[in-house]
Amino acid sequence: MEELKAVLESTMLADNDTRNAAEEHLKTLRGAPGFMPALMQLISGEHDPGTEATRLAAALQLKNAIKAHWTPLSEDDVRFSDEDRAYVLGAVIDVVMVEGVKPVRSALCDTAAYVCEQVYPDAWEEMPGKLLENVRSGEPGRVHNALLQLRYIAKVYEHREREARAPLDMIIEQSFPLLQEAFAHFLDLNTLEAATNMKLIVKYFWSCTQYLLPSVLADSETFFVWLDMFNALLAKPLPEASEGLEPVGQPTDVDARMAWPWWKAKKWVMQVVSRLFARYGNPKMVQDELVPFAETFVNRAALPLLETQIGLLRHRAAGGFVSDRVAMLCMCYLASACEPLPTWKLMKPHVEFLISDVICATLAFNHADNEMWEADPGEYVRRAYDSMAAITDPRNGAQNLAIDMARVRKYALPKMWTFIKNQLQAYKMTAAPDRDYAAKDGVLALLGSLERQIKASEKHMKQMETLLVQHVFPEFTSPIGFLRSRAVWVFGQYGDLPFRVKHHLGEAVRLSLNLFKDADVPVRYSAAVAFRFVLENESDAIEEVVTPIFPEIVEEYFGMMGELPVDDVVSALEHLIGRFGTLATEFAPELMSRLIECWRHYVDEGEDDEEIGMTAQNILDTCDTFLTAMQTAPERYPELEAIVGPVLMQLFDASGEGLEFLDSALEIFGTLAYFTPVISDDLWRIWLQITVAQREFAFDYISGMVPPTDTMIQRAPDTFCSAVDPATGLTFLQTAFGVAERTMEHGNESDATVASKIFISIFCHCKGRADEALPRIVGYVADKLCNVAKTSYYKVALANVIEAALLYNAELTIGALEEIGATAQVFSAIVEVAEAHKAFLPAKLGVLGFCSLLRVPPAALPESVTAGLGQVFATIVGRLVRMKEIEEHREEEAGDEEEDDDDDDDDGAGGAGGLAFGLADAADEDENTGFHDDEDGDDPEDAAYLAELEKINKQIQESRARGETFRFDVDDEDDNPDEETPVDNINSYIYFHETVEMWRSTADTNAALDSIVGAMEPSFAEAFEHFYVQGGQEKAEAEEQAAANAAQDAAAAATAGA
Repeated sequence: MEELKAVLESTMLADNDTRNAAEEHLKTLRGAPGFMPALMQLISGEHDPGTEATRLAAALQLKNAIKAHWTPLSEDDVRFSDEDRAYVLGAVIDVVMVEGVKPVRSALCDTAAYVCEQVYPDAWEEMPGKLLENVRSGEPGRVHNALLQLRYIAKVYEHREREARAPLDMIIEQSFPLLQEAFAHFLDLNTLEAATNMKLIVKYFWSCTQYLLPSVLADSETFFVWLDMFNALLAKPLPEASEGLEPVGQPTDVDARMAWPWWKAKKWVMQVVSRLFARYGNPKMVQDELVPFAETFVNRAALPLLETQIGLLRHRAAGGFVSDRVAMLCMCYLASACEPLPTWKLMKPHVEFLISDVICATLAFNHADNEMWEADPGEYVRRAYDSMAAITDPRNGAQNLAIDMARVRKYALPKMWTFIKNQLQAYKMTAAPDRDYAAKDGVLALLGSLERQIKASEKHMKQMETLLVQHVFPEFTSPIGFLRSRAVWVFGQYGDLPFRVKHHLGEAVRLSLNLFKDADVPVRYSAAVAFRFVLENESDAIEEVVTPIFPEIVEEYFGMMGELPVDDVVSALEHLIGRFGTLATEFAPELMSRLIECWRHYVDEGEDDEEIGMTAQNILDTCDTFLTAMQTAPERYPELEAIVGPVLMQLFDASGEGLEFLDSALEIFGTLAYFTPVISDDLWRIWLQITVAQREFAFDYISGMVPPTDTMIQRAPDTFCSAVDPATGLTFLQTAFGVAERTMEHGNESDATVASKIFISIFCHCKGRADEALPRIVGYVADKLCNVAKTSYYKVALANVIEAALLYNAELTIGALEEIGATAQVFSAIVEVAEAHKAFLPAKLGVLGFCSLLRVPPAALPESVTAGLGQVFATIVGRLVRMKEIEEHREEEAGDEEEDDDDDDDDGAGGAGGLAFGLADAADEDENTGFHDDEDGDDPEDAAYLAELEKINKQIQESRARGETFRFDVDDEDDNPDEETPVDNINSYIYFHETVEMWRSTADTNAALDSIVGAMEPSFAEAFEHFYVQGGQEKAEAEEQAAANAAQDAAAAATAGA
């Protein structure tokens, strides 16, 4: 035992060699008989109390050994003796029950929960009863530890589906009745132990009800008894320490209050009831069989809980303490309560209180904000843009409450609008020394939070320009720093407003840009971030202000980026460059160098900081935006490539150290490849390094590699087909084949589908240059199509490769297929997936490929092809029909977008009104979105979401039935009309028309064609004729346009010569 203690103590030493040697020695002891009992005896102090460090080391070794070897994974794995296993099962709960040291207890609870997962209920049947005996014991330590152990066990199962939760359900059935009694008992006590134990029971309840209610709660009365008790805990008054009332001892320090067991228990109650309300609070959004239960839940539980939470918020508004987390959860609950009619009826009389004393009071600048603003403005800025901290910030809850009330209820937005105007007017009429600056900050925060709802209201939008000019823009020069910050934020929220008076916008932009140099750090960052959204306004007033001082603005951004790593600031610079990048033409290399320098600084500083890492990635995205903006000055690309190229080589290095930036790096490379005047040798070297990265560590990034590879092939096909990689001796084409082959051999079919596009690029861009490669590619793809591919989308992709090969050289392709005896099988496979060609590019490739096949003289085709020429023509017609459907759908969508734009243009700006609080304009209510007070607020987005989930679930089941892996994007693959494709320069209808003309040119082929068309279904024969005529018309129009262009060029040349 002493030797074991000494080894355990060595595992806690700082010296790495000693510690590692001790841990390795302990691993060799794991299978030794008596090892686990010895560890447990050390932990319990059965023979020797030992030090806390030794006991913790023993607990950790026990946990690691059991998790590694309790269930052997192989014949060679360590195996515990039956005696040792029995000892653990018999003693571990007893050891947990008396353990008072938190780290040791946590390790033991984790161990016992793992053992439970492995053996219960087949063995260890006595475990739940033993835990419940300790709950009944009344001994504080045992009660606490038993509840803690139950929570650990429940966490093992909380995220599992119903079938896998069966062991937990058995434990729940035994434990819930007793725990319900225990909770009721603890409610009557005022001790910290009672609060802690109730918190543990609530956490156990949370884990047990994570995704569904256990069967023991199917009895709705049992369920509602729990909720009644939770509500009673939530409503329990917690007096200030100075009052001397029970429960006594509430701390006065805010952080200590947050950690006080009573407030932590209430926080967990709020988390539970908020989740239950989200699940069952709207009977119209639950499954049909749960509707009665949900209706009961709303009236029996949701309403009393809502009333209690409003009471808590009133207590906080009156100056009483309610923890930030509890208040935030209350506000989130109220936000959800806007939708069901019963809860909204209860909320409605409190709306004015909620607007003024909850929402605005929470949003307003407070004492804690001021302390941080003055003492550590950098930390204030970091917290302001910390997305993780926002999740638990009461301000986030207040914003959501305001937004949801305005979105769901017609009654709410006019109320809030009137309150905002009245408060702003009252502030304006108050003498400066008596003004409540924080109150105005809260009102402006509410105004900015409601931007989407206000923009959706024509009546309110007509008043916005006047309101901004009168009450927001003047604060740009306020002596109060936080008001300057808030005002510029509000300007950002409404920066895209179509200002009726151009000067108003121009002056606001000028003043907001002045704030980039403000004395207060938080104001500078607020202005920099807000300007991103102001840039969305297309008014030339912005150009007039920005153009003369663009370099200075950029310099200010770099100054702030060097001071604090705020992702939103980098994003704002990206938008500035996206709109005004052409102004940087003269100093483009300097700007790119500054961006790269800043990126390197963030990479060095943020090695272990995820937020800084994201900011560094955003800088690379800004580099990409700047490169795109430089397309009007293509002569700058070689200089920019020289600056950014080494960074790309670094990120694509085989070490894999640039993995987190790979997406952005691929985007930058793609932009350079697309816009640079000439594909340089350095760009090819970077491309080769990308292929190395794909081979070594970036296997999953094929979707980002294919588009720039396609660009490189398209722009420099000669180099691609002939140049050799000195490192491997392979041509670039062979290297690209290797990339596709690796993915198609070792990746999933979704990635393989993407990789196959490399072959399509080769055939579409390398006409006449890839003859030697064609047989290998066609043979490889044919095997995948006929013998390997399982999913329809992968088969379509492989069929497209064959079709692209036919377009490249039909005779050579048929020869390659004949060589391997696969012609008939391949064509049969292509015809089988014809219906799956749902997107535009696959359909078009099919038309072009098969038309190319039909251009080969029939006498030169093998029997395996000529026997199915009728099917080939029918397949072409089917693809043309599909293309036509997609084109018509795109035209309809474009028309809808134009109508939407016309509707948007109707928004105007006018004067402001002056309604009293509570007297909303009826016309405004009718115009405002939302629901009346006598109907449920059924969010159509929620209904659409559920409908989409149902659709996806159906598609998943259908995919499983076909033995396929479901993909969300199958139907939309390649269906972006703005995306360039390798065959954009070919008109399918003209190509089809010319192919038919070739068949009509000889008597034999014309007769054969008549026979083929005559055998078609009437609808196909009609479509055949339609597309033949359409192709002829489009060919005539194209020839006419070409003649007109030639004449215009000749006239221009003659004029120039004169």
